[in-house]
Amino acid sequence: MQESPRTLILSGSIRDRSCSHFAAKEAGRLLTAMDAEVKLFNSSGLPMPDDTPDTHSEVTELRGVVRWCDGMEFSGTARGYGAD
Repeated sequence: MQESPRTLILSGSIRDRSCSHFAAKEAGRLLTAMDAEVKLFNSSGLPMPDDTPDTHSEVTELRGVVRWCDGMEFSGTARGYGAD
């Protein structure tokens, strides 16, 4: 029996109620219905590159889920800034 694919969905909007978050949740729901294992990661708490040490909790968490997944999907604007 083949294992379910592990998919990481990154949501990039800094707003709580955004199209990006809703699209990410819907993609997760659909992938789960197709027997994928899904984790959602809200990237709004990530620091800017080279702005903090590699030991920052959000950076550590993201690296962990990236190692866990077989594939990724990103929903949102770059780094969560701007309109979506």
